[in-house]
Amino acid sequence: MKLRTLALVALAPIVFVACGGSSSSSDTTVVSSSSVAAGTVEKSFTIGTNTGKDVVFEVQQGDNVKLSFVNPDAADEVHLHDYDLTTGEMKKGVASSISFTAENAGDFEVESHVSEELLLTLRVVAK
Repeated sequence: MKLRTLALVALAPIVFVACGGSSSSSDTTVVSSSSVAAGTVEKSFTIGTNTGKDVVFEVQQGDNVKLSFVNPDAADEVHLHDYDLTTGEMKKGVASSISFTAENAGDFEVESHVSEELLLTLRVVAK
């Protein structure tokens, strides 16, 4: 599978939101973004730096989305659940992307197929 070159994009600020549950509470990092062009959203993630089980990245339903990932520590492969998309095999330190249209609203897990670690949750907000 082709590896795509990581495009540098101005990153939107990270917003921290406290999220409580019925039995416990935890901090959730909601990463919002602004569109690069009308309806296009791009965001880069460095595995182990700005990823984790509490990271939520929000986009609008219908947006064209490009998620780029790099793992500086190991070879990897990133998978977007329910959309069934993957970066393919990623070499250590080499960025790869997943591009798609966010057609379905909801929360979707993004995980490493190597470590099986939850990297973030993609939240597609209905328009």
